[in-house]
Amino acid sequence: MKAVSITLLIFSLLLPLSPFSSAQIYNEDFSKLQKLNVFKGNKVWMVYGWTFVYPKGKQEKKGKKTSFERFDRSGNRTEEIYYDTKGNPSYSCQYVLDDNGNEIKKVGGEGDEVVYEKWNYTPVDDGRKIQKKSEYKKSKDEKWIFVFDAQQNIAEEQYYDISGSAAAKWEFTYDAKQNVTEKKEYDPYGNVYQRWVYKYDEKENNIEMRHYVSNNQLYRIYQMRYDKKGNMKSKFTFDKDENIINLTVYIYQFYDGLHAPRTLGNKQ
Repeated sequence: MKAVSITLLIFSLLLPLSPFSSAQIYNEDFSKLQKLNVFKGNKVWMVYGWTFVYPKGKQEKKGKKTSFERFDRSGNRTEEIYYDTKGNPSYSCQYVLDDNGNEIKKVGGEGDEVVYEKWNYTPVDDGRKIQKKSEYKKSKDEKWIFVFDAQQNIAEEQYYDISGSAAAKWEFTYDAKQNVTEKKEYDPYGNVYQRWVYKYDEKENNIEMRHYVSNNQLYRIYQMRYDKKGNMKSKFTFDKDENIINLTVYIYQFYDGLHAPRTLGNKQ
């Protein structure tokens, strides 16, 4: 049981891969240590993202609120919201955590679709792997299998669809400091479908991410800037020809700060 509990603990900061992850400060690709370091002595409570687009290469005068994130005192993300161009939520989700910080449920909505999910995590292969399944899916064959390295970071993730077929696979590479340096996504035939390459500064801040699609074609470039405490203060998005698409600026509120809440975070 000891080996099992240690393995399950790594899910305290594990959230599903999201198509919106490039918009916010929380990055599901990061290692466990990287996620912890985001909050090391600088407890983030809430983060707001304001985005300025660049029509014809010139920044618009007024930005729009595009994202919101909320975290508990342990650094677990407990809520995220994305907004459309009119300022209305297009995706909203809250995460319920167990006593160890494991995500066991998410509730929200995406457009007109209700998001309600509860996950079960089961050790397999003598605890070297974790199987993730939904309690609410009718199909018993859909699942995710996670393989971990010696530092208990995700080395490989395999997704099986409702028919039980291997539909996609992701591989993660880390450097000696446990910073993720590359993520590859494979199609069902074993071909690299897309990949992400990460670059860091001397303070181990992730300052650049390059997104490549099939045939190794550059699709997007993201460049991030940080304050002295290591908080991401802005993110630039460029197309494959390095033309700027948008700029997102992040506004923070911290625990024990001027706008600190009176509660102790998510204890649901």
